[in-house]
Amino acid sequence: MQSIAYNPGGFWAEFTELRLGLVFSVICFAMSVLLRYLGDEYWWWSNVFAIPLLLVAIAIAHHVVKARELAKPWLVLSYFAVFIFMPIVMCIGFVDTWVNFRSRLQHKQ
Repeated sequence: MQSIAYNPGGFWAEFTELRLGLVFSVICFAMSVLLRYLGDEYWWWSNVFAIPLLLVAIAIAHHVVKARELAKPWLVLSYFAVFIFMPIVMCIGFVDTWVNFRSRLQHKQ
């Protein structure tokens, strides 16, 4: 409630600019990939390390939908993609550390 009263729309602006630092991003990606191949007992921990990268990818999707003025079903499709193509979506969050997709999108407009 406080954010609605004192800073309406502030969460969206902060969420869509979410980026991870280089070291943290590399650690999350490496641990997620490594733990996936160590066996079934480490599968849960692999997903825990993937969460920050997936959040960055979701933030990119929200930014793209808003910047290109796309319909809401594109967001629904992106959330389905997170669950169906999780490793690929995780890679998008990882690559964003170097590429910064949101700034490239703003330069094209």
